[in-house]
Amino acid sequence: MLLPTEPRAVPEPTIEGDSFLAFGAPKSGKTYLTTGWDDCLVIDCEGGARKAGGLIVDVLALAREEGRTPLNVLRSIVVELHKDCPYDAVALDTLDEVSKWMEKEAVAKVNVKHNRDARDLKRPPYTDISDPEYGAGYAEHRNLVMGVVDTFKALPCTKIFVAHSKHMTTDEDGTITRTIDLPGKLAHWVAAAVDHLGMTRIDPEHGYVIDFCGYDVSTSQGARIQQAGSRLPQLNNRIVGNSKDAITAAVASRGVDGENKAAAAAASSSE
Repeated sequence: MLLPTEPRAVPEPTIEGDSFLAFGAPKSGKTYLTTGWDDCLVIDCEGGARKAGGLIVDVLALAREEGRTPLNVLRSIVVELHKDCPYDAVALDTLDEVSKWMEKEAVAKVNVKHNRDARDLKRPPYTDISDPEYGAGYAEHRNLVMGVVDTFKALPCTKIFVAHSKHMTTDEDGTITRTIDLPGKLAHWVAAAVDHLGMTRIDPEHGYVIDFCGYDVSTSQGARIQQAGSRLPQLNNRIVGNSKDAITAAVASRGVDGENKAAAAAASSSE
């Protein structure tokens, strides 16, 4: 094995081919980002894009028309995209909906592994991912969802995952909305897998924005959560317009300006 002996130059900053996770509250601009992205195929898994224009595949409608499960339809779409992906970007809207679909599959797999059978009254089948001991259901579910994430990340285009934010309670009974609505460790695994993690929201002055500022909060269970951020220093710790053009302009600016630093500080102290 030949190991490098000279440091490589820093690549020119770009978001082309990168993976994004845009998460936020309902109606905060998640679908607005994907349907407004140039040449972006939006794989709509919950009907949220039915009032929007653009390149949209309605998974639920196709499932009804073809008499298949939504998860089966989604997998067929992914197979086609790996054969030919002519798009600048592909968006999965939403990842937490796909996660729910996969819970049933995860339970079925654990039942097979643990020899659970409906005819065995002493060892009946599990019905929920929380049922198996030692977190086996959650582990199976994480692996299935991360398989979807990895498969999408392998596409030769920009990838945008969309997810809702989760409401959690702090020790002071405050509400935290800056976490992804995925169970357990899965939220952290997905956050670590993507290049850019931003929270969508509506700013009173600037309209739809996406927030790439990092947050460090403590939950009632004592866990510390930091979500949001970017692998690009030009985009990290910034609040920008919720569009491809605004994100691209922020990357091209090669820095974080004072206005965005102030906006980040104000946003961080407001919750």
